[in-house]
Amino acid sequence: MTDRIHPVTSVTAFFLSDIPVARFYWRIVQGLDLQKYPCVFIIQDAQVQRYAEEHFSGVGILFIRLFDDTQLIESIKSKPALYANIMADIRHSMEVVFHHIDEDTCLSRYLSTFSFLKMLFDKIPVAKMFVGSGTAVVTKACAFTCKMHRIETRFIELSNLPDTLFLDPVGVNADSSLATEPSTLDVWPEVSEAQHQQWMRHYEKYKQQPLPQARHNPQAALIEQLSTDRVLGGIQPYILAPLQVSHDAQLALYTDKTNEDLICYAAAEAQRTGRRLVVKLHPAEVNVGEIQKVAELKAALGFALTNENTTQLLRRAAKIITINSTVGLEAQLYEKELEILGDCFYKHFTRSRLRKYIHHYLFQPVKFFSDEPISGEVARQFIAS
Repeated sequence: MTDRIHPVTSVTAFFLSDIPVARFYWRIVQGLDLQKYPCVFIIQDAQVQRYAEEHFSGVGILFIRLFDDTQLIESIKSKPALYANIMADIRHSMEVVFHHIDEDTCLSRYLSTFSFLKMLFDKIPVAKMFVGSGTAVVTKACAFTCKMHRIETRFIELSNLPDTLFLDPVGVNADSSLATEPSTLDVWPEVSEAQHQQWMRHYEKYKQQPLPQARHNPQAALIEQLSTDRVLGGIQPYILAPLQVSHDAQLALYTDKTNEDLICYAAAEAQRTGRRLVVKLHPAEVNVGEIQKVAELKAALGFALTNENTTQLLRRAAKIITINSTVGLEAQLYEKELEILGDCFYKHFTRSRLRKYIHHYLFQPVKFFSDEPISGEVARQFIAS
């Protein structure tokens, strides 16, 4: 373990969940004067630890060691309110929802993180911690421990809009402050039409490129093979149902609907309104079973399955139906009729709030998937956000 923590009044902590996140935070840290803005990296994954120790220098790298402490578990269980809060976190985690890890193992990971951070916070003055999306057990433990020690947290994820990040003190998606209090956007100044249209031109150029998350998808050829319908040149009005990645946290944590539910609901709505149904698989979908299920539904229900440009599909659609995909937010850019079946932060956005969200709330400009250096000004703005 590398330990270079400076004895100062304020330290920024970053939880490094995977290597892409580690590389991004390292670019942030490289833009800082670490004597003035000391930082520490906290890691639980051994592969990420090796990568960080091989590639990063000048910053504290601390590793959370997992352990089974029967005495600690029993102590926590003896405090009903505390134990209930922890178990609620665990049962709302990606690991449990997707059945990757059992609850007992998750409890051990949670308490290992809790114990580690409690000792760390007693030793160094951490003022703020970037905890990721907060959907994994370890990051939930980070957020919970920070709350107990009154340390600011920042939840972060890609916004899927050009060169922007979603940063929130409470959570992401339907757990964010925007989901519960969209009126917080009202304090920002109105966005001029000229400014927004300039951004829209940049956005549409950006959307012509493949999604970074979809690059090198091993199932790209299968998706292309099955998605042969062409609808953009036609005149029949259609309903667009954009599918989400089947392992998307938004599907797992913020709705009880599946892609199959969306297709069936949208097919009934298309029949009721005399419109054509157009379905698009998410370009980052890697589950072959999910892809084949959509092909089977097409044969049964007779909808169009296309792989045409999403932005162009949005612009020409009569209506968009989504569970809680970012495509729903993008549909609002074109002021389209939109129906949302799940929970999401943009569900109650007005036209004004949408623009304020884009131009004032999102952190920009920064490229997550990049090797470009991040300037000192942007790095300081990031940790001050």
